[in-house]
Amino acid sequence: MQTVIVVRDSGTTIAEAVAEAMLRSAGQQIDQTPAFQTAWQALKESIEQSTLTPRQRELVLLDLLGLRRSHIAELMGVTPATLTTYWKAIYERYDLHGADARAALHERLFPDFDIRGLFQ
Repeated sequence: MQTVIVVRDSGTTIAEAVAEAMLRSAGQQIDQTPAFQTAWQALKESIEQSTLTPRQRELVLLDLLGLRRSHIAELMGVTPATLTTYWKAIYERYDLHGADARAALHERLFPDFDIRGLFQ
């Protein structure tokens, strides 16, 4: 089965469209939707304060949704190797190294959130 995402608003990012599609496909109850939307909005506002480029922000948000690298590359219209380049630039920008670099990045970008399992 293949999922098609239709973006209705030209101001909508790929990450926003994917987040909405994931919410719908998971069959979330209507009463859970506002909590998800509130958390997503807070994450977006937090990452907007970062020094990341728009593409790097998009990558981080798609990664937070728990998508596989190959899916993120496809959605962003780049190769997996390009994603590696993006991640390296992000880690260099924040002087992060080692196996815990992604967790450290999340802590730095989203200090008020418990990212683990937020959207999964």
